[in-house]
Amino acid sequence: MRSSPALIAPPARGIVARTSDHPAPGSHMHESVFLENHEQGLGKLLGIRFAESTRELVVTEVTLTPSHLTEVGSVQGAVAVALADLAGAFGALLNAPEGMINTTIESKTNFLRPGRGNLLWAEAEPIHVGRRTSVWRSCVYRGEARGEGRPVAEVMQTELFIPAGPEGG
Repeated sequence: MRSSPALIAPPARGIVARTSDHPAPGSHMHESVFLENHEQGLGKLLGIRFAESTRELVVTEVTLTPSHLTEVGSVQGAVAVALADLAGAFGALLNAPEGMINTTIESKTNFLRPGRGNLLWAEAEPIHVGRRTSVWRSCVYRGEARGEGRPVAEVMQTELFIPAGPEGG
């Protein structure tokens, strides 16, 4: 049985950074780099925030604006995929073996419905965490508040662990 999550660092940039009592060795070394890149890149562009981050669950969210939507009011598919990919990739990093980082090598998305509401969020959970890969399932929801929406997409992604440093990332 897993122990309850424990805080590993003070929340930074609005992130609840928690992990199990026994974090993956060395994985914390790269979290700040991941989050810094997120805040300067696609995450900033789309307005994606990390709402919760543990080794067992990562939740990302975005408040929807007209630029996130199609002309008929559906969420742009790329926004849903990016939200889920960031959640799964960060979860994989939290579980990375010592000296390793990760990269997405496979992603499959099923779009289920357009949904309604101004909040889009993804909840990513590990299906498998091994020495070389991890597999993450993200359910993307749309509603007025977390916990009040319906699934709009489901994403399965595989993350490959590669050596940290110039050769591996």
